Amino acid sequence: MSGPLDPDVVPYVIRAKRYAALSGPFEPIAALRAAAVSGAGLTTQVASALAAACDTDLDTGSPRGTRWLIRSGERRFVLDRQLTTRAELLAAVAERRSQDPDLPAADLLAALAGDGAFTDAAIAQALAAPTPDRPLIERIVAALDRAGPPAPAGARLVDARQALSRHDRQARRRGFEARGFFGREGETAALIAWLEKPLVALPVRAAYIAGNPGIGKSTLLEEVTGRVGDAGVAEAGNASVADANGCIVVRLDFDRAGLDVNDLLGLTMELARQVADRLGDAGKPVLDARLRAASVTRGEESYGNSSRGSVPPEFAAAIGDAVRASGRPVLLVLDTVEVLRARGEEHPERLFRWLDTLLSAGLRPLAVLAAGRGAALDSAPGRVGLAVPLDGLDAPATEALLTRLEVPAAAHATIANLADGNPLVLRLAATVVRDHGVGELPQGAIDKDVAAAFLYRILLSRIDDPELRRLAHPGLLARRISAGFLGDVLAPALGMPRLAAGRAEALFNALAGQLWLVQRDPVARDFVIHRSDMRAILLPLLYRDQPRLCERVDAAAAAWFARQSDPRSDVDAAYHRLQLMRFRPARPAIPTAVAQQFEPAMLAELPPVAQDLVAGAAGRRSSKLRKGGDSVLEAAAPTVDDAALAAEVLTLIDREDWAEGQFVVDQMAAAGGLDPRQPAAMAIRAFYWRSGRWHRARRMFAERDRLVRDDGEVFGLPLQLAIARLEIRSEFTRPRLLRMFALPGIDRLIAEAMRNAGPLARQGALAFVLAANGHRQEPLWSSKDGDAVAAALDTWIAAPDGRRSQAPATAHAFGVVRERLGARGLVSAAAIEWNDPQMLVALSPYPIIAANLAVLRGNDRLIDAARAADARLAQAGGLFSGSPLGLGPVAGNPIAGIAGLGLFAEWAGAEAWRHRDPDLGTLAAAAERWRRTVAGRWSYDTPPPGWLGPDVGGDGRGGGADSIIRRRVQKLADFDDPADWAMRQLALWDPAGDGPGLLSRLQRRHTRVLGIVAALPDPLARAGALLDHDIPSAFVPPLAILTGVTSHV
Repeated sequence: MSGPLDPDVVPYVIRAKRYAALSGPFEPIAALRAAAVSGAGLTTQVASALAAACDTDLDTGSPRGTRWLIRSGERRFVLDRQLTTRAELLAAVAERRSQDPDLPAADLLAALAGDGAFTDAAIAQALAAPTPDRPLIERIVAALDRAGPPAPAGARLVDARQALSRHDRQARRRGFEARGFFGREGETAALIAWLEKPLVALPVRAAYIAGNPGIGKSTLLEEVTGRVGDAGVAEAGNASVADANGCIVVRLDFDRAGLDVNDLLGLTMELARQVADRLGDAGKPVLDARLRAASVTRGEESYGNSSRGSVPPEFAAAIGDAVRASGRPVLLVLDTVEVLRARGEEHPERLFRWLDTLLSAGLRPLAVLAAGRGAALDSAPGRVGLAVPLDGLDAPATEALLTRLEVPAAAHATIANLADGNPLVLRLAATVVRDHGVGELPQGAIDKDVAAAFLYRILLSRIDDPELRRLAHPGLLARRISAGFLGDVLAPALGMPRLAAGRAEALFNALAGQLWLVQRDPVARDFVIHRSDMRAILLPLLYRDQPRLCERVDAAAAAWFARQSDPRSDVDAAYHRLQLMRFRPARPAIPTAVAQQFEPAMLAELPPVAQDLVAGAAGRRSSKLRKGGDSVLEAAAPTVDDAALAAEVLTLIDREDWAEGQFVVDQMAAAGGLDPRQPAAMAIRAFYWRSGRWHRARRMFAERDRLVRDDGEVFGLPLQLAIARLEIRSEFTRPRLLRMFALPGIDRLIAEAMRNAGPLARQGALAFVLAANGHRQEPLWSSKDGDAVAAALDTWIAAPDGRRSQAPATAHAFGVVRERLGARGLVSAAAIEWNDPQMLVALSPYPIIAANLAVLRGNDRLIDAARAADARLAQAGGLFSGSPLGLGPVAGNPIAGIAGLGLFAEWAGAEAWRHRDPDLGTLAAAAERWRRTVAGRWSYDTPPPGWLGPDVGGDGRGGGADSIIRRRVQKLADFDDPADWAMRQLALWDPAGDGPGLLSRLQRRHTRVLGIVAALPDPLARAGALLDHDIPSAFVPPLAILTGVTSHV
């Protein structure tokens, strides 16, 4: 809760936040218990305030408990500004230690106290160990990062991060060297030549290594990066790509959770972390900029993905400056880019546009290497500067590999003929020959496509222990195998006697020794996992040849993993339930958090129907809405069920994947054949609505209304579509909305919609129309965002005795904005009149839609324009009546920054006017109606009873200026030289600061209107007339002055 709390509640919130600040991930109930919170009302208020300060969705969705993590900025406030003395900090640490801290919390407390394993000397010793303890170093990094400056050993954080990165690089290199690198001279030479000419100008393009699983893409990447990394370039003459310290190598593996082009800020945070790690002490400015960029501006939380859809220029510049100062080029490695492509056709191009931004900000010279399966970059063909397809190894490389594998020379030709250059087959055949002799290899011709499976069966048949031999092959059905799994699942499914614990353990250890087949699970050492290349080849054959056995094993495995206590087992249980869809029609329920953990390789193993089920549960698109195959995007008209298409589009809305959704819905609309009355068309309208394409949404809705005269079907629609219907009606067709109010059951629908709706429904035009017609619920006075609608109703509706008083919702809403402005540098609330309606307008829900619009392709200018405007308007004090000059711009989304000044409607209207943008113009007009209403001039047909508006004695509607515009006009008129100050204010709305130039453009476009207005007697009358003629409200106050001054018109 960001607004003022009841004074009696504040101490509880402080204690709960202190508990959170002295913890890692924590159970919220534990924080409330530590704060001595009791009673439903108090619990709700404290929990809401704590949730507003935390990331609240950390876990997998397992019923074993949710964890929250306090945000960095909130933690810093507690540790740096509340616990200001060392004595206070140590007392708080002692208290928290008495509350049974878990390991992450105990580490944080030790880091803050500077004792135990977190003294400076102990940390230095851990980092200097000949064989570093990686888990310990991970704990040191996490604890010091959370502790910040109060940690006595805080200066060791950079060293610890570097040690961690160095450990990972060395481990990766050791694994690579153990496997060896053979052949690929031509491909290696081509890639080195590519790196010798790193990019210094747009567009960013990549060398793309493409190949099938197991063909050696990662090995080739490792060889090339090893030559230009920290050790420098091996060959002479490559000074263009590395100096003595080598390239700054950054790796982004899209098979890793958390890397998403919808979160460009998050991508930049990861890139910045790696750059800083490689630069050492010189990377500190990057880490500082990273911390600033991570802070969330109050009020920006509601913007969802769109708030992270751009990179603050200051952050990008800090990275570029550090790279430039190092004198080292950057090598960016993009691995498993097929995962990126699988998320959507637009994702690869969006990634490269992000890289364009970083290169322009100074991340240069830059070389990009990418690797993936197939044509993963086909949707961004202009971004591939060098294509490197990988086929099998050539003859010399095959010979070298077999020699390295200690295969007798006499067997080389036989193996080479069998493998045809496939590295996996070469290694399997080498194992057969080395362990069992060349005579075990097939002597006649064999289909190269089944060679690996044939060799696998040979090796399997040579396992000495008959029980292990029987268990090993069906064991492929499990992603992870332990001794317990062998005894409790596999053996009974195969009809074997249940294995005693000791026997199961012995068989497990023997299986772990079959290194050609399995390897230890790096996360849980009591499990083994199959080699991915083996699994990809053999699993489909197993399901084809032994379906009944597979069904028994999957059913038993699903039940066994469901009984385990670790979160990873939730994923395994879901995996086996999904495999059962090969045999059973039932569709298992898969929690979203579990579905989101399915890696691409796991998905590829599932039957297609199960893949689509996971995609839907995870908020991803199914195969029906992808290019290629039987996708409806390839068809002249939709070829799947209309309701299924609607569900796909609603999934895109839930994901807030506006850029990819733009591609999909535009393709569907262009294909034609959509009935405006059916769910798919409704979903497309809703997508246009949520993504900010309001002109298009309004036009499509008008097509529907020409065919259908009523809204009776709204009760059968998915709730997302029903909410969008109510919102659109409230903005554009209010008479139809009033008729909807007469439908039986509408109150239940409205109540359900409001419980599940976002800010636009709860705080936009719909809220005002509901209030005017007796359908609005109690004010959301306890909302952390404030209830501007309730405050406006309270402000402009007279009480029964004719007086106006400030209700709790009003005080809360004004307080929310004052606190946010304080974070931007407003020193005294007295600098702004306590009841200035512009503060309420700062709570507008419409900027959220504009932020979505800004991430669509073709709208990049909106963020740039907003960032510049936010800086200008903040410096001018936000045009508040008290002139608090010099407010700071926001670090995050600049549209949120403009909104926080209460100037979104003005900015959007001016920007739409400048570019004649129909979508932004439609949105701006809606935001302007809302702004005028909040400022006292009712703009939604019939006002509620008692609405007075800014004119005491009037009815608060019709012509005339609202209270905000009146204040600005009056303030300009009070200056000694009103025309000069009016021109200055007009210049704020021009990107170049050219007030006279903007005035000339206004005169040319609105000659007739300005002529009419100039004849009116006073500035307030002129302002009202300008608004009535729909002149953008940003221009109205200065024009109201300038149209009355002959020299300026």
